[in-house]
Amino acid sequence: MELRHLRYFLAVAEAAHFTRAAEAIYVSQPTLSQQIKQLEADLGTTLFDRIGKRVMLTEAGEILQAHAQRIFTELEQVQQAIQELEGLQGGELAVGVVQTVNAYMIPDLVARFTTAYPRISLRIQELSADEIESRIEQGKLHLGISFIPPTSPFLEAELLFDEKLVLILPTSHRLARQKLVRFDELKDEALIL
Repeated sequence: MELRHLRYFLAVAEAAHFTRAAEAIYVSQPTLSQQIKQLEADLGTTLFDRIGKRVMLTEAGEILQAHAQRIFTELEQVQQAIQELEGLQGGELAVGVVQTVNAYMIPDLVARFTTAYPRISLRIQELSADEIESRIEQGKLHLGISFIPPTSPFLEAELLFDEKLVLILPTSHRLARQKLVRFDELKDEALIL
């Protein structure tokens, strides 16, 4: 069964007449009749009762009509969704963000994004770097804002900005006079991050 067969079938069902249906879809009446016969052969059932030049749907034809109409409605919705996505006119964007970025960058970005693309649903999830990578690989997120480099070889990363981490200590602390402190020097320290 091909979509062409279903289009022809729906034209005949709507017109209740082969010649008028053929004219409506710009095919010859013999071509239309042949395609309907092929569809009936594929399905193993009669779809139309022919009464003179008029035709009426059989019970099987009524079932096919309902399903065929749903198929074409779904196809139209698929085409529209793809067009909206390609034109950034609709759809959903799922983004994972680490906590530090979420706290001070995301509110402004979300406001600007939703103004520019009001029909795109933006879903932001605050997650750990590992969870972001895992969900991107599983297809649950479209992108993530995290730390580089990613641990997975299947992900690409692009540097958005550099950020300095600073250590703030009381002047009496043993590390207070050092210009640089390595992370391993902090392993036994109680920290507030």
